[in-house]
Amino acid sequence: MTTVHRSQKTEIQLEVRDLLHRYARIVDQHEFLAWLDLFTDEAVYSAITHENVEDQGLYLFRDAGRMALKQRVAWLMEMWQVPRSRTIHAVTNIEVSPTSADRAEVRSYGVIFRTDENGISQLHAAVTYEDIVVKTGDEWRFEERKVIVSASTLPPAFTELL
Repeated sequence: MTTVHRSQKTEIQLEVRDLLHRYARIVDQHEFLAWLDLFTDEAVYSAITHENVEDQGLYLFRDAGRMALKQRVAWLMEMWQVPRSRTIHAVTNIEVSPTSADRAEVRSYGVIFRTDENGISQLHAAVTYEDIVVKTGDEWRFEERKVIVSASTLPPAFTELL
């Protein structure tokens, strides 16, 4: 493991925070193809409830590799020929721990607000994100993104957790 100097650590933290904020905006704007580009070719994207993490239980889904992520995008784009709900993903308490100049472990919290077809907004889910990000060229990308849903009961339309 290489040593990351303080100024480099600060730069990495800012760049990774930008990645998390860009992710939230892309998801809220339903830009699924742009979402795909936020991941490496070997990326693993998964979701699991908090209860299952503690019991080492089943994932809600676990997509490994570019083809699996493409299939998720194709499914989402096909499924929602009718407009999806409006969502706002807010990311907070971001902790970036660089392990090298081009790799970091990230933990953050997220809340997702959803506005339904009647125009009523409410809290949809609270989540914890556990990420491993890597720098490829000039861009940071997710090598692994685990979404941990705080509730043991899934919200309706849980695929909007994306």
